[in-house]
Amino acid sequence: MFSSISRKILSGLILTFLVCTHLHAQDSGHGKMASITVISDVAGSLVIVDEDSVGTTPIIAHPVPKGEHRITVQRLNKQSWFASDWSGTYNVEPGDSLVLNPSFNEIYHIQSRPYGARVYKDNELQGKTPLVLEFPASEESNLVLEKDGYFSQTVKCNPMGAHLIKVILEADDNYWVEQEVIQKKIKSKLSRHKKYTYLSTALSFASGVGAVLLKKQADKYYDGYKKEIDPEKMDELFSKAEKYDRLSTAAFGAFQVSFGFSLYFFVKSNARH
Repeated sequence: MFSSISRKILSGLILTFLVCTHLHAQDSGHGKMASITVISDVAGSLVIVDEDSVGTTPIIAHPVPKGEHRITVQRLNKQSWFASDWSGTYNVEPGDSLVLNPSFNEIYHIQSRPYGARVYKDNELQGKTPLVLEFPASEESNLVLEKDGYFSQTVKCNPMGAHLIKVILEADDNYWVEQEVIQKKIKSKLSRHKKYTYLSTALSFASGVGAVLLKKQADKYYDGYKKEIDPEKMDELFSKAEKYDRLSTAAFGAFQVSFGFSLYFFVKSNARH
């Protein structure tokens, strides 16, 4: 009887010792730690705490020291290099139990023919095709594709549907007819501007040469006037000098005007429309 009671007491003492030892170890070590639990919507996703891989989801009560930690969960079967992993930065204190439930976005590849179509979501430009977009897995998104000369088209991004979306845009014939008419008008206007450029340039050249020749003739008569001693001839020479000087001035004015027009039409004929 005594031996049986002694064994029970001894067992109780051993159990008490083990419990106290465990509690002491908890107070001295693990009590200064926090824990992180990561449960993702896709099991088996790799979990990285700061720069260390700690296993795959689910991660239950992984111990971490107090302070700031960056948690990264890498997606499985990554569909695109553009697809981002899940990550977040958290600050924990001793005794904290942080529970994370990361979920990944759905990835959609948007292609169009012709390429370069503008892609809008809720009237906000997302980019131009080809384009990779990510939306929450719980969300259905409507996208509108637009390109000049083509009818706009709306497509739906459904998590349960296709993730490679190819769109063939239908050409708007009226747009291209209008563009052809506009281009013809522009070419006709440019042709007229070039013609006016050539005419004004020729007039500018002719009036410039004429101004020089008339000025020389005026100077010639004026030199004769200064050398002449006969009053009657002096009046005649002076009158001719004045006449050619006026003609030279008029020709020089015509040169300036025509040069200005030629420069104006040159700029207009080379302007982009």
